[in-house]
Formats: sequence, structure tokens, C-alpha cells
Amino acid sequence: MLTPGKTLPIAKLPPELLLNILEWADEPSVHVNVCWVFNQIATPILYRRLHLYHNIHPLLRTIIGRPTLGNFVRSLYESSDTEMLYHPIPPSFIAAAKFHGLSLEVQEAITDRSIMAILFLLLCYLPRLQEVNLRVSCEYNKTNNVFKQMLTTIPFPSALQSVRSVTLHPRYSDAAWMIIPFCYWPTLQSFTCRSAYVLDADASNSDPLPGSSRIEHLRFIASAIHHRPLNALIHSSQSLRTFVYQFVPIFGSTFHPQSLGDALRQCALHTLEHLQVSFIQINEDPHLSHSLGPLSDFPNLVCIRTAFSLLLGTRHAVSANTIAHQLTAALPCSLISLQLWIDNAWRGVSIFPVMEQFLKIRHDRLKHLKNINIRGDNEWSRTQLLCHAEGLSTEVSWQDETIFTDRDKDRCCTIGCSKW
Repeated sequence: MLTPGKTLPIAKLPPELLLNILEWADEPSVHVNVCWVFNQIATPILYRRLHLYHNIHPLLRTIIGRPTLGNFVRSLYESSDTEMLYHPIPPSFIAAAKFHGLSLEVQEAITDRSIMAILFLLLCYLPRLQEVNLRVSCEYNKTNNVFKQMLTTIPFPSALQSVRSVTLHPRYSDAAWMIIPFCYWPTLQSFTCRSAYVLDADASNSDPLPGSSRIEHLRFIASAIHHRPLNALIHSSQSLRTFVYQFVPIFGSTFHPQSLGDALRQCALHTLEHLQVSFIQINEDPHLSHSLGPLSDFPNLVCIRTAFSLLLGTRHAVSANTIAHQLTAALPCSLISLQLWIDNAWRGVSIFPVMEQFLKIRHDRLKHLKNINIRGDNEWSRTQLLCHAEGLSTEVSWQDETIFTDRDKDRCCTIGCSKW
């Protein structure tokens, strides 16, 4: 038990050393309540990554009272499972919205306890925010209107002028109107959209201008995006380095691989480094047997993850040697990692003899290849032995998922409640 008036011995350590210790311990919600010294060091750690579940109300109240806390925030994860708050809105929220010049519509939405409107106000206090993860439901018109304003208001709230990475979860909603505006965020480099669909070619009303976006990493996970707005997004990038598209056929949507491949060749031929294109095949779709077209001319493409059909098209060749030569010719010389999926059109093909020939003839063109992974290969264990004998790795991870841990949930409940 610490004697009153005395300081913990560890608190006498140099601040930079104590900072390293507290960061490594990763319990800032506990450390802020230990003593004044710990509070001063742990508070920036606590606010660095905000996870909003049902705590946005006390959090915003705290930051309005102490605006300097907003300077610590680098990442914001909003994953509320409701559209509206149950708490009454304090007058300070409305006063803050007026002070920051938010529209009357947003002010009314704050009064109506809209979480999206309150989030919009919170962004005005986060000038150094770099990462945003949003789960958005589009069932309510007020939410739609507030979200549109949040994306298109000029000038942007201070937070949106520093964000580099956005992950959007529209929850299988028509997301055209909410995707395109991200192209105009001045510092955005990475945009990921999960579980979205855009079925109407003209749903967004206005496409971004070619070369108008600084987005370098563009990902659509478990989504169905009409090929015209999808191609417009690709054209908008000044320097597209990563492109991921996991197509899910929902609501009669179709996939156009050739159109996608043409857009990538036109706009990202010399910049693309990572390409992942896949699909879930529920019904027979003739488009899914089409290929993306040749990838051999991409000089900087180092990682490819796709299906056999998307790489080689419909299966015509019978000989394993012929297929191996087609595979070698279709790949860029810069390739380091190759992950292929045996889709329905290539079922029944014995992949082992194909890979056996491929590994023999690859040396002339694919000198940098280090990783190979084949999904759906019944003889994969034999293929693995071949790859290992050639000095190639077969352990390559697929797309990671973002997981919110119980510790994150506990931490978010503490923010705004520190006694110091």
C-alpha cells in the first residue's frame, strides 16, 4: 500500500522510458487512474485508438470540454448497432455544432440523437485523425442526408483533411452515393469497402474526374459494383498500387472481368503492385469464365491472387504442358507471390502435372517468384513437395479480417470517465 504523499518508484523513471513501458503493457484505461504522472502519459495512448460502440455520447461531451484530447486521436472505429442514441442531447452539443458551422439539417439531426450526426460533430475535434472505420446503415433518410453532407461539405471538418485510410461497411446497402465522394478527400490513400453493392451505372450521378484521387489502395470485399462506376474509380486514381475485388452475385448483379482488366491496363499499368480478384459462384454465369486479359505487361506487379478462369479464361487446352506454358506467359516477370483458385470452369483438371511443367519452365521469365498457393487442388500435398524442392514457399496468407477484441470494447467504455 502506497503511503499518502509518496510517489510510486516507477513514476520517477524518465517520461520516454515510462511511455515505452505503458505502451507495451497496453492497459491505458487502467493506467490513467493510477496517479497523475501515469495519467499524463497514458491519456494519449488511451485516446490514440477510439472504438465507438455506445460511448459516443460521453466521449463527445469529454472532448468538447477538453478539446486538446482530440489531438491524440489517430484511429476511429464506429460500429454502433443502432441509428439513434437513447440519451438526451446536452445543449453543449448544439452549441458546438453552431460554433463549427454545421448545417441546420445536421443540427436538427443531432437534436434527434442521430449517431451519424454526432459523429460528424466529433470529427470537427480530431485534427490529426488518420484512420476511419465506419459501419453505416442506409435505412433512414436522415442518416443518408447527414452522411452525404459529411462526405461533401467544403471545407471538410478538420479530421477529414488528415485521414489516410478509410474502411466502410454499408451492410449490403446501395452504396454508390457514399463511395464516390471519398475520391475527393485530400489525403486519403487507402479505401476499403465491405459488403456493398452498386447496381445502377448512373447511381452516383457524378463520377470522379480521371486522375483526381490520391487513393493508392482500393479494395471492395464481398461486394458487387457495377463495372462503369468501378472503372471510374480506377481511372480516378493518380497512382493505383493495390486493387482488391471480391465479387458476390447479389440482386442479379453481374461481373465483367474483361472490362475490369482493361481499366487496370489503361490506368495502373505502371503502378499496380498487388492484384486480388475473386468471386463467389452461385449460379452459372458466362461472364465468370472470361479472363481479365493479359497481366504479363505489368512491370511492377508482384502479387496476384485470382481464379484460373480470370487468369487464363475458359479451359480449352488439354495438355498439361500447354496449360503450363499459358500460365507462364500470362504472368508478369516481376511476380513474387502467386495464389490461384480452381473455380468451376477448371474443375476436373489435374493441377499436379500442370504445376510440374510450370516449375520446370518458369525460370526464364519468373525469376523473382517465391510463393505459390493453389486452392481447390486435390493433389495439393504433392504440389507442395514440388514447390518446396524448388525452394518456393507455399504458406501465403489470404485477406485478413478486422477483429474487435474484448479488450478494445473494455477500453472504449473507459474513455471519458477518467477521474483525473
